[in-house]
Amino acid sequence: MPANTNNSDLPNSAEYTREISYDQSKLLQNIAQDEPRLNIDQKKVFTTLLSSIDNNEGKIFFLDAPGGTGKTFLIHLLLIKVRSTGKIALAVASSGIAATLLEGGRTAHSIQAFKLPLKIATDDNNSVCSVSKQSNTGKLIRHCSLIVWDEATMSNKTSVEGLDRTMRDLRSKNAPMGGCTILFSGDFRQIPPVVTRGTRADDINASLKRSNLWPHVNKLELKTNMRLSLSSRENRLFSEMLLKVNNGKLTQSDGRINLENLCVLIDNIQDLVNNVYPDIHNISCKTISWFKERAILSPTNEQVDKVNNLILAKIDTPTQIYYSVDTVLDSEEAVHFPTEFLNSLNPSGLPPHKMELKVGCPVILLRNLNPPKLCNGTRLLIYRSNLNAYNFRWRLKTLASAFPRFSKCPPGVDRLLEAEYPLRPQVTARGCRIFKSHKATEEMCKVYRMMYEKNVRALVCCVDDGTEEIAGCNMLYIDEGKDNIAEIIKQVETPEILTLFRIIKVADKYYKISHGTDNKVLLNGAGLYVNPKFRGCGIATQILKARECLCKELQISETGAWFTGLGSQKAAQKAGYEVMSEVSYEELGEKTEVVFVDVPEYCKFMVLRVDT
Repeated sequence: MPANTNNSDLPNSAEYTREISYDQSKLLQNIAQDEPRLNIDQKKVFTTLLSSIDNNEGKIFFLDAPGGTGKTFLIHLLLIKVRSTGKIALAVASSGIAATLLEGGRTAHSIQAFKLPLKIATDDNNSVCSVSKQSNTGKLIRHCSLIVWDEATMSNKTSVEGLDRTMRDLRSKNAPMGGCTILFSGDFRQIPPVVTRGTRADDINASLKRSNLWPHVNKLELKTNMRLSLSSRENRLFSEMLLKVNNGKLTQSDGRINLENLCVLIDNIQDLVNNVYPDIHNISCKTISWFKERAILSPTNEQVDKVNNLILAKIDTPTQIYYSVDTVLDSEEAVHFPTEFLNSLNPSGLPPHKMELKVGCPVILLRNLNPPKLCNGTRLLIYRSNLNAYNFRWRLKTLASAFPRFSKCPPGVDRLLEAEYPLRPQVTARGCRIFKSHKATEEMCKVYRMMYEKNVRALVCCVDDGTEEIAGCNMLYIDEGKDNIAEIIKQVETPEILTLFRIIKVADKYYKISHGTDNKVLLNGAGLYVNPKFRGCGIATQILKARECLCKELQISETGAWFTGLGSQKAAQKAGYEVMSEVSYEELGEKTEVVFVDVPEYCKFMVLRVDT
């Protein structure tokens, strides 16, 4: 691999390592295979961009590429060509789906990319990306040779201008984009930037073409539709007609478009459903390929809800209802924003408060759970009705139930269960000195894994919307008064873990004394964890409140757990939990011969009663 002599301040960063760790032999093999396949238009674009990179011209390009013209194929080849020479090429996109199509692609606003401001006004001339010169991301951007931004036509111009101001600062060069070669790509005929409550003029003003950078942009085009080159004559005619609509060539004098020659017109929603989804009553028997060939689109969520309700009523399978748990950040504001009001809200990009699902119906994923396979916009098919996990959107404090086919841990939880840092906040784990022993730490992680696979009924996950990072989680299981950990104890080898289970047994005796010895069903919890970066936001309280929804689903009247730390006890109190049993750490230490340091006075078993 050619040496990067200018990148002496980067070798120790994960970002730099990621960008230079591509398999060079595989890159060269792909180049030899794909470069001869370029058509005339693609080859012209390819050569023009490489010339700007090789000669350090720092030009800005826009690739106008309607669907099917081979834009993704060209960008992929361009990226591997630049990377094969040892240079850094960054690939971002305006949407998660588009980012998954690019090798090493990320969404432009994510923390792994430019950290663009999420809320930005169209007339904002001062905003910049949250990237400093000293950060690893800043150093990487400073040394990159090419940045590709796919679907840039969907982004607000102020986001692009914010990146321009950042690039000028990071690269210490007062030139458009700091003198770096930039390739914007997309299709202005498709979705424009979305301006909240904006007019048509606002949408147009937010377009990249209205940016002060547009005069510096060199326009490139792809015209040959490679996707239809071997298709039928009818498909080619439809594509040509659709392109004419996009270019405004079929628009009538009154601004309307005659669609009679373009598609079949339907008079009402009922006929539309019957034509798109024939034999809807047997939908549970349909294959995935059948669903891939059909979909109903609508410009408004209100209309989508009407169509969904109409279709669901025709499906002859049991209905599974899921409710969200909505609360305000500040408990003192609950008087001004009652739960009923929060439940009535239906914000874009989130499921409704009451979500009805049936086996056999398709759904759309609203999160980037595990790109590129499970990302925002992925269509899924429900084949089983069973509540296995919850994904918790903590920014809006709304709980959305995950889909049954995800029977494994959500992405990131695997790492939580295999790492030691969830153990450190736990008072009992610290008292047993578990994380002081590497073997004990590994065994504790194994215990968590065994608990999750055998006993856990649900997993409440709080996920950061911006970074997709797990901010907090809590494992839940149904406690019927049985000894659920007997089998696990038999497999324990380290004295630290045995001591931990001894503490649990002593504490359980106090619980049975105050709560009775009858086998009352309880939704119990284990491993309440909040990422240190997100503490102080009330996440633990919201996770604990989320148990109420599952209790109602399972018809369980109580949920509770032992809360060992002062922070978790305060969070439980805010969530409405009451102390059912408690034991002082002094007494607990005497009975188990464990010395507890920096602990509250009592270890408390706290319970939340639920009206089922």
